[in-house]
Amino acid sequence: MTYLSQFVVFKNACLAERYATRTMPMATLLEAYLDGDVEIPDIDAFLDVRQDVVAFTLTADHVRFLVTRMLPEWAHTLPESGRAHRARPLRPRKRLLRGIPR
Repeated sequence: MTYLSQFVVFKNACLAERYATRTMPMATLLEAYLDGDVEIPDIDAFLDVRQDVVAFTLTADHVRFLVTRMLPEWAHTLPESGRAHRARPLRPRKRLLRGIPR
């Protein structure tokens, strides 16, 4: 059996206790790596076994990011009134094609 602790050096004892013999969500591994809590000495060996030691699943952090950051950003970029941008009539076609020779 392949364990994550065979390919990753844990600097955080809490992470080591929790994920040494279990699969770790990829988002958690990425955050731990960026925070310096995890070191991957042999990246080639890790990439060869990543399907066995890392879980590619939806996590609570993904949902939290969606609700607290992405949805508010989308709501902020919507027009003030839903159909305000369609209230203006289109310009006549001959104006649009004025520069195109026939």
